[in-house]
Amino acid sequence: MTPIGTTKVLANGTELPDKRLKQFLLDLVNARVAGAGDAADAEDHTDSIFRLYQEFLPHAPRSPQEAQQNFPLLMALMRRWKKFDPRRLPKGREPYQHGIVGEMHDRLRAVWTAGDAEAAKWRLKGFESFLGEVMAAGSTSGPPAPDAPPPQRDAMAPGALPPAAPLSQALAYLGRNIRKLKKCAKRRCDTPFFIAKRQEDQCCSEECADAVRSASKKRYWRGKRQKVDEGKQPKGEPAAKKGSVKKSAIPAEQPAIADADLREFVLDVVNADDRKIDDGTVYFFTRYPAFFPTKDKDIEAVASLARRNPTLAGQLRSEFPRMYHRGLVRDLCEGLRRIWRQAKDSSTAEREFFELHSLVHRQTDIRAAGDRTLQPPPAHAPIHQALRWARQRLPKLRRCQNEDCPRHPFFVARRNERHCTEECRHAAQNATKLASWKGHYKDGKWVKNPAKGRGRPKAPAPEPERR
Repeated sequence: MTPIGTTKVLANGTELPDKRLKQFLLDLVNARVAGAGDAADAEDHTDSIFRLYQEFLPHAPRSPQEAQQNFPLLMALMRRWKKFDPRRLPKGREPYQHGIVGEMHDRLRAVWTAGDAEAAKWRLKGFESFLGEVMAAGSTSGPPAPDAPPPQRDAMAPGALPPAAPLSQALAYLGRNIRKLKKCAKRRCDTPFFIAKRQEDQCCSEECADAVRSASKKRYWRGKRQKVDEGKQPKGEPAAKKGSVKKSAIPAEQPAIADADLREFVLDVVNADDRKIDDGTVYFFTRYPAFFPTKDKDIEAVASLARRNPTLAGQLRSEFPRMYHRGLVRDLCEGLRRIWRQAKDSSTAEREFFELHSLVHRQTDIRAAGDRTLQPPPAHAPIHQALRWARQRLPKLRRCQNEDCPRHPFFVARRNERHCTEECRHAAQNATKLASWKGHYKDGKWVKNPAKGRGRPKAPAPEPERR
């Protein structure tokens, strides 16, 4: 039996064909699932999805004890099920199967209906992060063995799907075709969600395209007849005026911040020490006020919770800025340092960037409600401008080779740079020269070329033959 905590991975790193991956995604997004927005009397495809695509789906718990070991899945089911009592979990496997398929179905449709590629990518990253947590917590091919040890996994590290996992391959295929996700223009199409072959395709098949063209022709001729009838109105009666669309006020966006300011802010955060974070002076709020424009709104929102207690409200207004600064800046610093350490692994760094973006979005948008992973953070927010700027320069993230440098993480302008400043470069050169000079001394004597003569001893020359 496979113990809890192992993820379904194909043997020998087998790659599934794109046809199989595409069929799984289309069957799941077009499936009818009870309680997933479809009609109550609609056909339920949960059993067929689990039967056909068992290797793609998380393991459905078979008992309440097994379900309690998968906390991310229980949290998702708690949001789905209106009447959820953690003390009385379902005993059968069927409710968990419905919950898994329904949750994946809804999140996949959210990716399809995002509206633009950037929002679709953000929702896909959230979907991948959710599945990574669920699969890492309790994805198995069967019930756990009685003597199996508990899974050894860092509780603070985000779950990740291995690249060889079938579900990871399916999500990677979806990411490659993120701009081709379409919904059929025919209103009553049985399988409305499809992956277009071309950007201009609007229908999933030729039959739906013919039906859409026929309906368009009918609307055209109906409009022509209405215009003829409007022209025959009596002279004394004015024609009905068409409704005008009122222009909505466009909210003012934050101006773009210069690259030099973004660079200074990111480097200051990633190299911050405990004094800048925990000394109570709110260093970053004071030094970079443009990067935290929602600070005052967040403080007022927290203080408003104690509006009936003036004393508590005053304490919150004085203490919350330091608490807010300490938590936000520490999360930023630790997240950026994790990204710096994983810079060579692009997939891991991308996942870390998403987790950091999502965390900062939740902490800097306290008024938002619901699942914020569905909506990407505002592009004009200064702090997200800094994170996106660092993300675009992922191949240039380096650590200074000078061991005594106080600024170990740093950006480089060229890939072959190894030091952050001229001082560090000179210090590294001096250390190399000192090590070289020390190598010339052997037993207190100067050796001109200590490397000469090293290696295997030469064989003695053969003696000449005597006649």
